[in-house]
Amino acid sequence: MQPVEDGDVPRRGRPRRFSSHTERQILLDAAVRVMSENGYDGISVNDVLEDAGLSTRAFYRQFDSKHELLMALIQRERDRVAYHLEKAAKSADGPLAAVEAWIDAFLDLLYNPEIAPTTAIFTAPSVLASYTLATSLPEMQRMFCPPLIRALRAGHRAGVLESPRPEADAYCIHALVHAALDVHHRPRPKRATVKAQVLRFVWPALGIRRRGHKS
Repeated sequence: MQPVEDGDVPRRGRPRRFSSHTERQILLDAAVRVMSENGYDGISVNDVLEDAGLSTRAFYRQFDSKHELLMALIQRERDRVAYHLEKAAKSADGPLAAVEAWIDAFLDLLYNPEIAPTTAIFTAPSVLASYTLATSLPEMQRMFCPPLIRALRAGHRAGVLESPRPEADAYCIHALVHAALDVHHRPRPKRATVKAQVLRFVWPALGIRRRGHKS
């Protein structure tokens, strides 16, 4: 439990139990739990407050509406995904390994048991219908592709892959992986099958003929 931060003045002179940041995170975490059980259409502000153990006043200190809460959830989820992709590529040994690590990290969204349940919440039809404009492909590329762009640029400069236009190449790879991961495809193919399909296009496009070759 965090104390109230300096400058976080309670409204109407009533003390808060949490700082504004902590209060917001508690509400967001509660919303995810409720959505995992009821879906987006099935939750209400009261559901979220009951799970969070907070008051109506606490909710409206942070959000103007249920829709604004969803937008905040989406932003937090996109930040989480972007961090996961960045961390995977950064820890790889060399540009080619970084490209493959980025692809693997993207596959984690549906196949890693620690990540996939949250992905499922935000790719449910009722949720997708509520934020389609907020998750356009160009916006996702802007957030998710920078570590891939850096890996492609570094690999091209080092002569270990061909990517004279790393940004365009990264966006194509992202679109390919995104399509291969079609969240509504049933039955879902095995992870190894999806990865092999993606790499069958990616490696030749980058001038790499031997699958599994690393710098």
